[in-house]
Amino acid sequence: MKLKLTAIPEELKDRPQWVTWKAVERDGKPTKIPLDPKTGGPGKSNDPATWGTFDQALSHYQAHQGNGIAGIGFVFSPDDPFTGVDLDHALVDGSPRLCARLLLRHLGTYSEVSPSGKGAHVILKGKLPAGGNRKQISCGLGIELYDRGRFFTVTGHHLPGAPTTVEDRQAEIEALHRQIFFAHRWISGLKAPGLALPLPWTFQTESLSKRRLRPGTVRNFPDCGRGTGRALAILRNPRVTSAWP
Repeated sequence: MKLKLTAIPEELKDRPQWVTWKAVERDGKPTKIPLDPKTGGPGKSNDPATWGTFDQALSHYQAHQGNGIAGIGFVFSPDDPFTGVDLDHALVDGSPRLCARLLLRHLGTYSEVSPSGKGAHVILKGKLPAGGNRKQISCGLGIELYDRGRFFTVTGHHLPGAPTTVEDRQAEIEALHRQIFFAHRWISGLKAPGLALPLPWTFQTESLSKRRLRPGTVRNFPDCGRGTGRALAILRNPRVTSAWP
């Protein structure tokens, strides 16, 4: 995927937290590994000495893209205000699936297409709550959340309809985290301690939804289906289903 420079937010470019990356195979699976853009040596997501400026990463990529360097990446650090949300299986023919559309609409911040063309990377301002950062949602999306110790590949292929800027979304990332990792508490009528109201929607399997939720609150969206369970989007606010963007 060709790198697009103009859409990458300036506040990310301004930070010296950039690497280049290449794809390697580990245990039979493709893996993206970071490289120090200053030296071309190994990069580490927890070692700022192996990061560089945006210009250094861009120069290294442009000089070596024919030698296995596949792109540039931004490293998340405890010293920055950013969190990244990685959505796998989010796009079909370049457009967000409904499951992904709901998440993108809720987060409302800079989002772009991942190098595979099938995923989405979302970057916001906010700190990730404790209690989990990776899960396969029943609608078929894979979601990972990071605010340190990882890097995101950056393509600059902005998702139309999403903001072009990195927005402050602390409340939204807390609500998303709560819904994904503590949804069982809400479904059983128990509130997670010290947390505010849940999102206006959640994703559950058909059997669980029919057993625990009031009739009339469930809509079935077959386009979200994947695997053995039929995906259901449970919407308490029908406005979130409007067309993307």
